[in-house]
Amino acid sequence: MNKELERLISNIVEGNKHLDINQAKTLIEFNSAYEDMPVSTGKRLIINYLEFNGQKKNSDNFNFKKKFEQGVNIIIADNLRGKSTVFKVLKAALVGDANSIKADVKTWIKNIAVGFKISNQDYFIMISLETRFKGILYNVPWEKFSLENSDGSNIVFEANNNKKYSEEIQKFFFNQFSYYSLKWTQKSSAKDSNELVEAGASWKTYYKSIFLESKDSVSFYGGQDQKVFQMLLGFEYTNWINHLSVKRDMLQFEMSKNKEFENQKDNAEKTEKHEIELKLEQIQRKLDKITNSSPMQELTRLQKEYNRIIKKMNTTNTETLKANQESQRAIKNQSEILRKLEEYEHEERRIHKEIIKNNRLLNDLLEYIEIGQFFSNLDIKYCPSCNNEVHNHHSEIDGTCPLCHEHVKNNDNKQIYVLKIEEIKTLLKKLDEEKVLIKEKKQKINKDLEKANREVVGILDQLNLLESDEVEMGSELAKIISNINLVQQNSSEMSEEEKNLIAERAVLLYKRNSISDYSPNQIIIEKMEEEINLINSVINFLDIGRYDKSKSILDTLASFMLREIKEFGLESITDITIDNKFNVIYIQNGIAMKFDDIAEGEQLRVKLAFYLGLIQLDIEKNFGRHARFLIIDSPNKEEGDSKYLEGLKDVLINIHERYNENLQIIIGTATREMENVLKNQTVYHKGEYVF
Repeated sequence: MNKELERLISNIVEGNKHLDINQAKTLIEFNSAYEDMPVSTGKRLIINYLEFNGQKKNSDNFNFKKKFEQGVNIIIADNLRGKSTVFKVLKAALVGDANSIKADVKTWIKNIAVGFKISNQDYFIMISLETRFKGILYNVPWEKFSLENSDGSNIVFEANNNKKYSEEIQKFFFNQFSYYSLKWTQKSSAKDSNELVEAGASWKTYYKSIFLESKDSVSFYGGQDQKVFQMLLGFEYTNWINHLSVKRDMLQFEMSKNKEFENQKDNAEKTEKHEIELKLEQIQRKLDKITNSSPMQELTRLQKEYNRIIKKMNTTNTETLKANQESQRAIKNQSEILRKLEEYEHEERRIHKEIIKNNRLLNDLLEYIEIGQFFSNLDIKYCPSCNNEVHNHHSEIDGTCPLCHEHVKNNDNKQIYVLKIEEIKTLLKKLDEEKVLIKEKKQKINKDLEKANREVVGILDQLNLLESDEVEMGSELAKIISNINLVQQNSSEMSEEEKNLIAERAVLLYKRNSISDYSPNQIIIEKMEEEINLINSVINFLDIGRYDKSKSILDTLASFMLREIKEFGLESITDITIDNKFNVIYIQNGIAMKFDDIAEGEQLRVKLAFYLGLIQLDIEKNFGRHARFLIIDSPNKEEGDSKYLEGLKDVLINIHERYNENLQIIIGTATREMENVLKNQTVYHKGEYVF
């Protein structure tokens, strides 16, 4: 988490009532194994071979086999002759979505085989649908594969049901192209459930950026909003923003449920309180009537006094509880300050001992040097051993004893002691500085301690005063109860009706007082609002950061798209921009439009330009994570004019010539004008079935 984001979080949290800085950081932090990076992985998907066989309903056997080349491949056959089924069989193998094949055709197919490459690594898929689903992925070239010679060492994975196969093939392609599942929230599909659940983009979702089906020509991303676009670009912060967006949606949903519950509860309590007030008014009118017609005015006065003291006692109890909590906090703070003071006093005593010890050592060393000099300057008259007179008192020869003339080893003891004295003086100076520093800290802590002591004493005085008030009110209440009992005993005129009314009023008063004006659930709602506000601010911050870092890439993509659109003959679109929410804006005839606003007859061209632009962004600028592989089903299905058709031909020829070795496009069309446009073509006669 960078410093600028931390400052943003701190500023937001500063005004919060319930969400502190640590909770905020925990809410925002996101550690993921997936790293967003716009730089291309350099990998590409190439389909080399497709084969599937089986038996039609009329018992005719079929065995479709087709090799594909790099660059642009085209299959030309009439409509409803099986082109789309070929692509859906390929999808079933690459995605694990066998249900994408038409239900009746699916029953015909027994086996599917697909050979493909990711960059320079060959893979081969074998799927059996004859009895039950079984799929295996091998890491061998399709032309060299032999089921009899396979020993299992070249198996990447195998699955015995469609669900397991879908999971494994997703893991495989996610790992190959550095994809991960971007999340969103949606209503639970469970019957009678209003819960919000988390859903995620699958390999099947991202495959829509590869397989451009004719039925999806009017859908830009082919599904989940901009999730596919974001994954293909892989910009920094994308996973983080997605994680926070899902968390925000979940919080908003939970907050809405809490608010709904709170509103229902509040409405019920208001209704109940209103009904209680009406009943209390009715009871009071009846009691007033009884009181005014009987000598029970004293009892009424005592009852009012009783109610007043009870209310006051309730208030005092609340204040006592709050004061007790404050006292615990203040005493804890006081103990913490005392602990710190004790630590500094302990350190001060240690330093004092060190100063005394080093002063003694310093004095010893100074004394030692002084005494040594004294003895070295003595003039020896008589030898202490033989008592003879000594004539040569001092030797001029260095290293000879002036007393006995023996050779002695010269040393620098004095210099060593001088250095040691300097070290001790330096140490003593440092200890004195530490002592002064500790003294200053003790003075500050003592001030804090005085403040804490005053706070504790003040709170304890308040508690004593409250306790005294409680005792006084208890005594007063006992007297009132005694007087009420006395009046009731001496009164023979209190009717059974009055007793029942008083009892009923007491019950109603208790119910009314039990209805709280502030629900604990309201605190939860307020905290959720603070969390949502924080997440929205952080998402906005990350959105801006992501856009600033990637604007040049988006501008390049927009220029590629615009170039392809013009090649398709759409001269009315003069500019394209992409905002920080990944919305693509087209300027058509001077008007800003989104994809849905463009005429249906032009949408497929715009969509093709988008995906071709993405692939070119990867090839030419090394940005993005597209597989550089497209399947385009019926690109001329929309109401394209002759100019569009000629533009499509030119674009395909141009792409094949420029990027033949860097991408693969497989096109299925019924437009016969596309014959002999491309070298890699398979043409079926009119009325001929593909399989």
